[in-house]
Amino acid sequence: MDGIVKTEETTADTYTGTKDALIAAGLARANQFPPDGKAGISYCDGVAQKRRGNLDEIYLRVERTSALWREQVGCPEGMWRVRIGVSLETVRQRKKQEQQDRLARQAAELKAASDKSNAEDAEIARYRLNTLPLTVDEFRRKKARQLRDLLRMNIEPFGRTHHGFEFTTAGIESVLIACDAVLEAVMAAEVRFDQEIQQAKVSEMQAQIAAVEPAVASKIAALARPNPGILEGGSA
Repeated sequence: MDGIVKTEETTADTYTGTKDALIAAGLARANQFPPDGKAGISYCDGVAQKRRGNLDEIYLRVERTSALWREQVGCPEGMWRVRIGVSLETVRQRKKQEQQDRLARQAAELKAASDKSNAEDAEIARYRLNTLPLTVDEFRRKKARQLRDLLRMNIEPFGRTHHGFEFTTAGIESVLIACDAVLEAVMAAEVRFDQEIQQAKVSEMQAQIAAVEPAVASKIAALARPNPGILEGGSA
């Protein structure tokens, strides 16, 4: 059917095209098109109806396309639509297919969301593996950096005036000295290491990465493996 666009709906098939094309395709007779001033006519078993009848295999409707509809779908002027009802069996089949398609879309959306979440978890796991401390000194430096960043974030407002109150330069310097002392204490603090706990976390992170990127699963084993002889005790 050249020049005719068919759209399958749940209860009917809609054919859009010019009047001549629809007539030539045998979808409607010339005398079934509505006269000027009338939007459309519905037929039931070939008989014109005052109201739209039930959508079944003996239903037919011939109607003009509205300017709004043509603008929405990008359809040229002078186009008509013929709607032909389908059997109850076809309706049941289409409803079943629509439900299957809807469930498939929902499953695909859930999988996409899960894949995205797994990918984000794997990226976090990869970062943690790459920054995993292997010695006591590395562990201390990591914690010292975290504490230093936290202290800096909270010390910056010390130099600001707050409702008329303000730390003096000497007061701020004393706070900075105290912070340096805290960082030094972190670097000198005794450290206890439990390899079983760390290995369990490492295995968990490796599994997260391997689940998203199976190709790198064989390489994960070569990532950081703590040496208990280095880590145990309070010094490197």
